[in-house]
Amino acid sequence: MGGATSQDHKELWCLLGTIRRRDIPFEGPSSIEKYEFRGSFQNSTSKPRPNTRSLWNSWQGTQVTESENHSGWSVGGWWDNTHTVFETHTDIGGDFTMRKQSVVEVNLTPTAVTSGWYDIDPRTQERDTLVGAVIPMSEGLMSFPPFAQSSEGDLAKLGNAAVARCAPTNSVASLSTALLELKKDGLPKLLGSVLWRDRVRNLKDVARHSGDEYLNVEFGWKPLVSDISDFAKGVINLDKLVKQYVRDAGRVVRRRYEFPPITTEQVTEVKSNTSPRIVSDVSISSLFDPATLNKGSVTKVRQTTIRRWFSGAFTYHLPIDLGSGSYSTVGVAQKLLGGDLTPEVLWNLTPWSWAADWFTNIGDTLRVTSSMASDGLVMKYGYIMEHTLVRDTYYFWGPTGYKSRNVHPMPITFVTETKVRRRATPYGFGLTFGGFTTLQKSILAALGISRIK
Repeated sequence: MGGATSQDHKELWCLLGTIRRRDIPFEGPSSIEKYEFRGSFQNSTSKPRPNTRSLWNSWQGTQVTESENHSGWSVGGWWDNTHTVFETHTDIGGDFTMRKQSVVEVNLTPTAVTSGWYDIDPRTQERDTLVGAVIPMSEGLMSFPPFAQSSEGDLAKLGNAAVARCAPTNSVASLSTALLELKKDGLPKLLGSVLWRDRVRNLKDVARHSGDEYLNVEFGWKPLVSDISDFAKGVINLDKLVKQYVRDAGRVVRRRYEFPPITTEQVTEVKSNTSPRIVSDVSISSLFDPATLNKGSVTKVRQTTIRRWFSGAFTYHLPIDLGSGSYSTVGVAQKLLGGDLTPEVLWNLTPWSWAADWFTNIGDTLRVTSSMASDGLVMKYGYIMEHTLVRDTYYFWGPTGYKSRNVHPMPITFVTETKVRRRATPYGFGLTFGGFTTLQKSILAALGISRIK
C-alpha cells in the first residue's frame, strides 16, 4: 500500500477534533496503628496501614478538554517530509469545553488519636493510638458537586442577548431610520411642492401691486419659506448620513460584553448523629467516648459562581455604491439655506421638480438600507464564553465522640469547574449556514466569510 500523501494528512488535520483527558491524583496520608502496654510487661507495637491509600480513590479528580481543529476557518495544516505548514484565516478560534473535578483546600496533616491508658487486667494497662487524617465523615459519602454548565440552547440565547446589547450603533440602522422619518415628514411637503411655484408667483405679483405687505408676509411668505427650508435641511442631513455609511462600510468594530456574575450559596445539613472519620481500614473501639459518640453533624456549603462574557468583531457590507451618484438636490438645498430667500430667488430656482426628483433618486437607497438594517450587520467573529465553579465544602460541628481532645476535623472542599467557548455564525448563535437567506449569503461572500460552522 502506498504511503499517505500530504493532502491526506491535511484533510485529516482539518476534520479531527481533540479530546484530552488528564487524571488529577489525590495523595492522602496512610494511617498507623500503635499499641503500648505497661505493668507486668512493657512493650509496644507500631503497625503501618499502607492500604489506606486505596481509600482515597473516590477523591481522584479528572480534567477533560474537548476542542476542535477549527476546520471551518482554517485552510489546514499538514506535515511533509521536512516541516509542518499552517495556513489560517484571521479567525482560528472554535468551540472549546473543559470540565474539571478536584479536591482543594485540604489540611490532611495526620492526627494522633489515643484511647488513654486503660486496664486490661489487674497488672497491665494498654494505650491504643491511631494516627491518620481526620475528616468530617466517611470519605465515600463526600462527593463532587454537579457541573453548572449551561445547555447549548441557553448559551445561544445568552450569546444573542450579548450581541444585541453591544452591537455598535452603526450607520445602517441610523440611515434607515432617518430615511423613513424624512419620508414620513417630508412626503406631505413633497405633495405640496407642485404648488410651490404657483405660490411664489402669486406672492411675487401681490407684493408688486398690493400695499398690505404684512398680510403677504404673515399668511403667505413665512409658511412657504418654512416648508421649503425644512425639506432642504432634511435633504442635507440625510446626505451626511449616506456619506458616513459609505465611509464606514467594511470597517471592523470590536466589542466585548460581560454579564453580571452570578454567585449563590446554599447550606445543607447532610448528616446528623455522627462522629468524624479517621481515614483508616481499621476501627479501634477504645478510641471512642460513648458519652459523646455520634452527637455531631455535618453541613455542606455549596458556593456557585458563574461568569459569562462575549467577544466579537462587527462589520457591514455595502451592496451598491450609494455614494457614486451625485444628488443635484443637495446642491439646491444648500443654496436655499445659504442665503436670504426672496420671491425673486425662489422664482428663478430651476428645475422646479427638484423635490420630486430627490424622492425618486432616494427610493433605491431606502429599499437597500431597509433590508441592510436586518441583514447588513455581520460578525467577523463572535464567541460566548462561560466559566463556572461549584464548590462543596463539608464542615463537622459538635462533639467528635473521641476521647482525645485534639481531634479537629478540617473542612474538605470538592470543586467542579467548567470553561466553555462557543462560536457564533456571522448572524448570531444557534444558526446554520443552510438557514441563511440568499441576501445574507451574498453579503457573507462579499465580505470573504464563506466558511462557517
